[in-house]
Amino acid sequence: MSWIAARLARGLRPCEPAGIEVLDPLAHAPPELVWGLVARGIGVVYAIAFASLTFQVGPLAGREGSHPWQS
Repeated sequence: MSWIAARLARGLRPCEPAGIEVLDPLAHAPPELVWGLVARGIGVVYAIAFASLTFQVGPLAGREGSHPWQS
């Protein structure tokens, strides 16, 4: 319960995450900048996902894989 009292003393609600102040500069940023950052962030997530997928599919596919194709 002491952490709730400490957060209330600092003016934060108990359910508000700490460190949200980092995003305050984006609150007044132009929408084009924010949407550009969002689009680039999604692109980075997709790039990481497909890069990790290549390392996962490689050992499973092919003649020596765990599920080889039979003609």
